[in-house]
Amino acid sequence: MYVKFRKSSRVFLITVLFGMLMILSASAQTGAPINVRGSITDVAGEPLIGVNILLQGTSTGTVTDYDGNFELRVPADGVLEVSYIGYKPQTIPVNNRTSVLIVMQEDTEMLEELVVIGYGTVRKDDATGS
Repeated sequence: MYVKFRKSSRVFLITVLFGMLMILSASAQTGAPINVRGSITDVAGEPLIGVNILLQGTSTGTVTDYDGNFELRVPADGVLEVSYIGYKPQTIPVNNRTSVLIVMQEDTEMLEELVVIGYGTVRKDDATGS
């Protein structure tokens, strides 16, 4: 009986160790979370206030402050989606960086198509007025 118990406990132990190894390797592939700080400016170097920064595929995000700075906790292998009205959206891979400098490019084509009104945004063709 002792031999049977010893043999089955060895199989159980190997199974548990294998399971733990699989869990650890899966968590290592997702990338440990890091704090990413950054600054967002326009082409002239002026800080942009209120730029949207989202972690791709999630609803986690933030906006830039008065000086164009932001901080966000993301996985080391995450991708940031950066957008702002009047500027071309960008996707920025984090690649283990803790600091990023993003320069937004104007999207003049989009500005010609949109009219921003006091409570929403509509296409220029749909906006009516006197």
